[in-house]
Amino acid sequence: MLLGRREKVKTARFVTHTLSQRLGGRSYFASSDLMLAARLLIFGIPLIAGAVAWWSATQARLGRVERRTHLVALLRQQELGWNPFERMTEAERQILDVVHQPLLRIHREGSLVPALAERWSWSQRVSCWFADEDRAKVAARRLSALRGNQWVPWHLESARPAGVGLTLTFSAVAGEGAAEVMKAIDDLEPERARILRMSLPESGRGFMTAFRQTAEGNQIKRIWWDDETNGEVLIVGDPKEWAQKFETAFREVGLPPPDLRLIGELKGLREPVLEFALRDGVRWHSGDRVLPEDVRATVEWVKAKGWSVGLERGLRDVQRVELDGETRVRIEKVD
Repeated sequence: MLLGRREKVKTARFVTHTLSQRLGGRSYFASSDLMLAARLLIFGIPLIAGAVAWWSATQARLGRVERRTHLVALLRQQELGWNPFERMTEAERQILDVVHQPLLRIHREGSLVPALAERWSWSQRVSCWFADEDRAKVAARRLSALRGNQWVPWHLESARPAGVGLTLTFSAVAGEGAAEVMKAIDDLEPERARILRMSLPESGRGFMTAFRQTAEGNQIKRIWWDDETNGEVLIVGDPKEWAQKFETAFREVGLPPPDLRLIGELKGLREPVLEFALRDGVRWHSGDRVLPEDVRATVEWVKAKGWSVGLERGLRDVQRVELDGETRVRIEKVD
């Protein structure tokens, strides 16, 4: 039977009233608040799931970008020290290996491979001294006249006079080239240089700076320090006479005389030179270029700290670090 709109409404009210009476006057129809909560639950779950998925995708993308510029390390022990010259565990060493860039790396096969330096080479520098500047200049001119015939077999690259001294540079560290050159100028009587072992009183190293400005101080050609009071000094001239004046200078300023001992002598001081050519475009985290000056500053800083490290002996043998332009650095060692 078909009912009109009014009859349908009346019928619905009658059914509702009848059910309510049969159920003891209690209405089991959901309230408007419950209906709203149900709708929010039904539609909210997909929205929440979508938001979580979007957040996860965003964090994954940012993580991939961050891994290109950040290092994240999880360690069980105490906070990691960032000094590569102090003792460390194997885990710390591997972490610092990706933070600190050396000039060269040791390949797993044991060979040296480029790092900050794209190439490197060894040479040898020989220094000798004469009684006066004229003899040093004569020696340089004589060797220059032999450039066409003898320089190649001698591996000689340059001969430069400087005051009473003559500096010879050889492309080969080993060989007889240096000895042959010294024979060629032996008649000009290059002076013998003496090496003395010295033990200074406390604060004596600071006094050495002022002493080197004196006439006797000019006889000092090299100093190799072990620590603040002990080292070796290379001088030219009579070692006994120099030692007496050296001790007198200490007494005059109220310091105990140093302990000096002659340990060797030579005509030409041989010093191996290691030259590095830095890779172009290498930069610090700040964006500044890595320059040879950074290499020199690092070597001098580590030497000044006096740490007991594996390369301590090698650093102590470094005489000086020279800069050549914006990419080359030369480290001069004691032979």
